[in-house]
Amino acid sequence: MSYRLMYRFWLDMEKPNEEQLADKIELLKNARQFTATIRDGIRLICDLRAGNTDVLFELFPQFKTLLAPVDREAGLKDDITRLERLILEQGSQANNSQQSALAPLTGGRGIKQINTMPLAAPTFDDDNDLVVVKKSEGGGKQATQNFIKAMFALADS
Repeated sequence: MSYRLMYRFWLDMEKPNEEQLADKIELLKNARQFTATIRDGIRLICDLRAGNTDVLFELFPQFKTLLAPVDREAGLKDDITRLERLILEQGSQANNSQQSALAPLTGGRGIKQINTMPLAAPTFDDDNDLVVVKKSEGGGKQATQNFIKAMFALADS
């Protein structure tokens, strides 16, 4: 003799989600899949709440490849290589555009090399320097606004 249990639950048809659920239940019953779906659904929810994915991968093996851990280090190396290539390409494009812009000025012969001496470091005379610090008249609001404008200008460029 088998031991069987029956569980009942209610759906509120005034709630759109539960009305859609009732429609799905009807389709599952007509296909004789309702009981199996309830069993699998409860197993799946309990397994996921426990932090496991065994039942998920058992019921939906296609998710195993989609949710497989990704080798982040290899992905980062690929990203770095791609960024380096883009930077080099942009640099060569910038050099080409600079040379083409200077060509008319030099008669198309490229940039003329000029022998230059290294510049000496600047010297400062600290003997008579007086720095006066005053409190801002605007209570710092103008400085804050200038700072914010400068930050937005950097973001736009």
